[in-house]
Amino acid sequence: MKNAALRLTLLLFLVAMLGAPAQAQRYEQYARTIVPSAQVLAMGGAGVAFGGPETAFFYNPAHFAQLGIVRPRIEILGVRGELSTKFFDDLDFFRNRVEPAFDAGVELPLTPENRDLFQDAFERGRQPTAGGAAVLLPSVMVALGPYGVGAGLFGSNTSQYRYEDNGSGIPVFDVFSQLDAMAVVAGGGTIPNSNLSVGLAGKYAQRYIGYKNEDFLAIDPDNEKVYIINGSTVSFDLGLQYTDAVRTLPGSLDFGLAVYDIVGGSFDYDLYESIELTGEGEDDMQEVEQILADFEDRDGTPTFRVGTSYWVPTIATFPILTDLGAALDYVSANTSESSQPFLSKFRLGGQAVVANVVALRAGVSQGYPTFGTGIVTPFFRLDYVFYGVEDGRLPGQVERYNHLVQVRFGLF
Repeated sequence: MKNAALRLTLLLFLVAMLGAPAQAQRYEQYARTIVPSAQVLAMGGAGVAFGGPETAFFYNPAHFAQLGIVRPRIEILGVRGELSTKFFDDLDFFRNRVEPAFDAGVELPLTPENRDLFQDAFERGRQPTAGGAAVLLPSVMVALGPYGVGAGLFGSNTSQYRYEDNGSGIPVFDVFSQLDAMAVVAGGGTIPNSNLSVGLAGKYAQRYIGYKNEDFLAIDPDNEKVYIINGSTVSFDLGLQYTDAVRTLPGSLDFGLAVYDIVGGSFDYDLYESIELTGEGEDDMQEVEQILADFEDRDGTPTFRVGTSYWVPTIATFPILTDLGAALDYVSANTSESSQPFLSKFRLGGQAVVANVVALRAGVSQGYPTFGTGIVTPFFRLDYVFYGVEDGRLPGQVERYNHLVQVRFGLF
């Protein structure tokens, strides 16, 4: 039993270390229910003023007034997955170092080889590894002249691992996974005789959180569980869009502002399920109460985006290029547990569509390059995105690069 417990704790230690950033991401950044747009991520994260169907549900509901469609836009089904670039190196490390150690057996006192294994895992854990997935269930958008409405169902998962020191050199495992199921109803319209559009999005969300925060020496080989808590919320986002601000320009200079969770957004959690890791036994209600208290205190507060975009008119000498534009956003939310400085909040990017089939996008987010491409057809959409995220306080401190692939079917 002692060896089994030691093997379990070593496995948890290595898993946690391989996914732990030097400054771990905060849970609060996941408080808002959202499915990030592949278009926006590829454009450096800029989208609050870049009006259109890809940004209307989750970035600025005022964009429902700018859908640019003549018939209902129906998305039947979409799926996506994303993974950080470090995952494949971590997989090699597990196969070449961790599995042989398990096969040989791990006992106390640790051998020099196993001490080196712990140290190497710690060093690798200074750079984060992350993953996520999303399901885009049926949604519909309808343009009604200067007005537009939409409704849809969405699901999104985010996972995170953290390794902490309890102050005495004993490792504490902090493992977190969040699943959101959302129903969104939104709409927007242009105020008569003006260039100003206003939009509102209402969301109902069910959230499931799996969480484990355990001292290395406190793991029970006879009764260790992961507890799943569940909560729900109703929240509202408000958006504004001002288009064609300078009429003398050949294109359209637009400005956008959105405030998220302006009403609601707080979850009321309760125990949903417990999953056995080792042995069988009663639920540890003291641990459950602590988890509930932790996440009740981590509800998000309203955040905002403000930005501008410029749509370039079709160039006569290059008519093959369409939907050509650029965007710049300022985002109030942090992407790490630290309060990030002013310059780290900017997102910049642009896109062009070639022959109405291939989308090309690129940008800069927090100083990190982003780029993506997509296949655009009336019935099928395929997107690939490579983008960077800052997991530390300052740009360039703790970078994380990610690959994202998304496939959607519908009537676009």
